[in-house]
Amino acid sequence: MRFENGATLILETSWILHHDDSAGDTHLWLYGTQAGAHWPANKIIGTNYRTKQYRDITLPFEPGMEAHAAECVAFADAVAHGKPSPVPAEQSLDVIAILDGLYRAAASGREVTLDR
Repeated sequence: MRFENGATLILETSWILHHDDSAGDTHLWLYGTQAGAHWPANKIIGTNYRTKQYRDITLPFEPGMEAHAAECVAFADAVAHGKPSPVPAEQSLDVIAILDGLYRAAASGREVTLDR
């Protein structure tokens, strides 16, 4: 995926894969021009070639519930107590539009543009 600001997104996913995964079944790597980040390890990794410094920073992790489970509990709490949804419907609609665009692009073999 390409974004208006020039950023790109490469999405590789498999919900069932034969591998040992002691950290859980969900991982996210985010790469930028100055560093990368890994979740759920809460690590930031980068190299400054000018100063010849390598950064490998582990951010503090607050103990508690696994992130997806906490999100489900927050949603159930919102429904049970008449609170606003922790994830606004507009955000969910954006995600659905992106996923639909990915499927349409794969089926057609062509780039699909999403207009807001």
